[in-house]
Amino acid sequence: MKKLHKAPHNHNTTSILRYFLFFMLSLSLILSLFTLTSCKNDSDNKDSTSTDTQTETETETDTEKETDGPSTSYSDYNLSDYIKLCDYIGVPGKLDLDEISEDDVTAYINSTILSDLSYEIDLEPGTVILPGDKVNINYYGYINGNFDGFEDGEQFEGGTYSLKKGYNLKLGTGEFVEGFEEGIVGHTVGETFDVYCTFPRDYEANEKLRGVSVVYKITVNSAERIAYPELTDEICAQRSEYKTADECRAAIRAKLEEEALYRATQSLGAEIFKYVYENSTVISYPEALVEAEDRKVISLYKIYAENGDMTLDEFIEYYHEMSPDEFYKLLREQSENIVRRNMIFHLICELEGIELTEAEYKAGAERIAKENEMESAEDAISRYGEEAIRKQLLFEKVYTFLAENASLTAA
Repeated sequence: MKKLHKAPHNHNTTSILRYFLFFMLSLSLILSLFTLTSCKNDSDNKDSTSTDTQTETETETDTEKETDGPSTSYSDYNLSDYIKLCDYIGVPGKLDLDEISEDDVTAYINSTILSDLSYEIDLEPGTVILPGDKVNINYYGYINGNFDGFEDGEQFEGGTYSLKKGYNLKLGTGEFVEGFEEGIVGHTVGETFDVYCTFPRDYEANEKLRGVSVVYKITVNSAERIAYPELTDEICAQRSEYKTADECRAAIRAKLEEEALYRATQSLGAEIFKYVYENSTVISYPEALVEAEDRKVISLYKIYAENGDMTLDEFIEYYHEMSPDEFYKLLREQSENIVRRNMIFHLICELEGIELTEAEYKAGAERIAKENEMESAEDAISRYGEEAIRKQLLFEKVYTFLAENASLTAA
C-alpha cells in the first residue's frame, strides 16, 4: 500500500529565484550570525546573510579589492560621525536559562558514552509509547468532513494498511503526514485509537488530498524501545576520561549547564542588539558602503539573468513581479539596513575593544564543525570560509558583552 509521506517543500528553480531577494535581504538581528566581521579587519565589508547557501558563498563580493573610489571598509570611517548609538550598557533583559534535569544528563550519556552499547527491548502491552519508539501498527484512514471529490467517512487511497504483519514505523522520522506519528505518542501498546490530521496544501503525493482533513483509526500491535545499560564505574573507566559514574554525571551536568548558560547569554545579547539597532540614530549613511551592498545583490542577479537569457530588468519583473524601480527602492532600503546594523556592530567593537584572538578562532571553528556534524575544523573552514567563521565568532562576543552588561530582570 502507498505510504503517506510527509510532503517535501517545493524547491523548484522558479520559487527559489522568485523569493531569493527577500530571503537574502530579510535581516534577522538575532539569527544572522555569519554577517558581521571584526572592526579591526580590513575585509569587513564582505557581508553575507547566509552560509547555508553555496551560491551565496561563492558569489559574495570582496569589495575590499576595489581600489577606485571611496573606501568600502568600515575601519576607514569614523563611525561616530554617521551614527549615534543609544545606551547599550544596562539595558533591561531576562536571562532565560534552561534547567538541566537528570534525564538530560542521562540522555547525553546514552548518546555518547553508551551509544554503541544500546539494545532493543519489547514493550509490554499497556506500556506508554514514547518518541523514538519503533511501533508495529495497522491503520485505516477516513475522510473527516466534506471535501471536493470525497464524502465524509470515505476511505481514501493510500490511507490504509490492514495486512496482518502490520507496518513498522520508527516514531519521529517524519515518514507520515504531520500529526500522524505525534498522535501515536502517549497511547499504549495494544490500544486502538483515532488520530486526526490535515494534509498540507502543497501535498505532492496526491494532489486530491491537499488541505483535506482525515481521521486514522490506529492499532498498536507491538512496540520496541532502544535501551542502554546502567552507567557503572567500570564502564566509565573503560569508555571515558572519568573514573566513576558519579564523577562522570557531575562533569556532564556541568557541561550541559555551561552550554545552557551560553545559549541564554547569546539569546539575551541578540535581544539587546536588536534594541540598540531600533533605538540608535543614523546621522547619514556612507554612500560607498550602501552601494557596496547593492552591488552584491545586483551582481548575483546579473548571473541569474544571464543564465535565464534575460536582461536584469526582465529577471526582476518576472521573478519578483515588481517593476525595476520598485525593486531598486527595496534593495536600497535593505542595503541601508545592513549598513546600519554593521555600523552599530563595528562601533561597539571599537568602543569596547572587542577582538577575536587566534585561540578563540581555532576553538570556535572546532565547535562549529562539531555542531554541524563535521569531522574537523578544517571541514568547517572549507565549507563556510575563514572570514565567515570569524564573523560569527566575533558577533557572539558582542552578544556576550551586551548580555553581561545588561540590567537583569526577574524571571
